[in-house]
Amino acid sequence: MVNKNMTEMETQETELIQLYKEIIENERFNIQEKTKLLDEVRKIKHPQQNRWNYWYVIFALALISFSTPIAYALKILTGQEATIPEGLLSLSSTAVGALAGFLTASLKNN
Repeated sequence: MVNKNMTEMETQETELIQLYKEIIENERFNIQEKTKLLDEVRKIKHPQQNRWNYWYVIFALALISFSTPIAYALKILTGQEATIPEGLLSLSSTAVGALAGFLTASLKNN
């Protein structure tokens, strides 16, 4: 099953490369139209090949991870008692662990 998926991804990649070439070599489109078309073709790629999917995950986990220090700083600045809810602390620490695991796994794949 893994080999079948890899073959399908390789076939799709080959077809997309050919489509890129056809768009670039087509003289009927101006630069802005070509840029827009190439961006739309890029979105067709398999989710595993889209680099932005990884960045979305990293940004989301980082945002959750920073929620505890931000909440703590806001409570101190507003003069409230500096206690952090256990739920937020738990969620934040889980996000830090997930972020570490995600980044470690992506480093091993490279």
